[in-house]
Amino acid sequence: MFIMPKYSKLLITGGSGFLGWNLTKYAAEFYDAYFTYSQHPISIEGGQEYHINLQNQSEVEELLEEVQPDVIIHTAALADVDICEKRRSIAHAINVAATSHLSKCAEELNCRFVYISTDLIFDGQAGNYTEADKPIPINYYGETKLLGEKAVMETATNYLIVRMALMYGIGNGINGCFTDWIRNGLEHKKPVPLYTDQYRTPLFVLDGVRALLELIEEPVKNEIFHLAGSERVSRYDFGKKFAQIFGYNEHLLHPTNMQDVVTLAPRGSDCSLNSARLQNLLNFPLSDVTRGLQKMKRMTPNSK
Repeated sequence: MFIMPKYSKLLITGGSGFLGWNLTKYAAEFYDAYFTYSQHPISIEGGQEYHINLQNQSEVEELLEEVQPDVIIHTAALADVDICEKRRSIAHAINVAATSHLSKCAEELNCRFVYISTDLIFDGQAGNYTEADKPIPINYYGETKLLGEKAVMETATNYLIVRMALMYGIGNGINGCFTDWIRNGLEHKKPVPLYTDQYRTPLFVLDGVRALLELIEEPVKNEIFHLAGSERVSRYDFGKKFAQIFGYNEHLLHPTNMQDVVTLAPRGSDCSLNSARLQNLLNFPLSDVTRGLQKMKRMTPNSK
């Protein structure tokens, strides 16, 4: 992937999460890779794990003093939208306060800081959001991630903020993704309700990983980028493509309207992202849904 990476030591928070795990696995081929976990012990080949609570400031400071990373990629977050709505103080402590402290520590170490944000900072009224569009979160999760962005911009002088779309791919069995949920329903012959009226730009996780590692080596800083797949699609149409490519019965997919499902936190109907700005920096094309799912199938053990 790289001829000669500029950086040597990479610290990834949230290594047991879906993105963090995939990122650490891939990064370990090119960097001295260190990762943190909190509740779910996990080992990753080529990576050095650290069990810490990111809300404990002294633990964070001791870790950074020991590792002395060149780059921190902060993927850890409380990302369950409904839990964030219900447990706001915890969501703020993890997504805002811990982010702010970690960013300050990175600044003291003269360390590059990459903050992973979300497409859910937008209200979902327009779609195809660019970096120039004004964020208007409509749930507390989105609000905390936007506050996290602001904290990073206020405390760091060598940062990147990357707003990532809904991801899919192969997980570690601890923290899954959208396709895990679809597959589980289809394999157990259960109805899988999917929105026909909610649109996203789904991102194959390894495209996201590669893009992040390419981006940190670019001579850009103090910028916001959108990182998403190249296709805007409803959850239902995504599910149909998944079923077709993986050989499942798509008749188990049930088209559903958002207004028919009661959720604790509101969701936007179109949070699709425009990634053209980042795509211009990358050495590969971000996949549409079909190409992304085909890549995923080639990597899936015992796929049909």
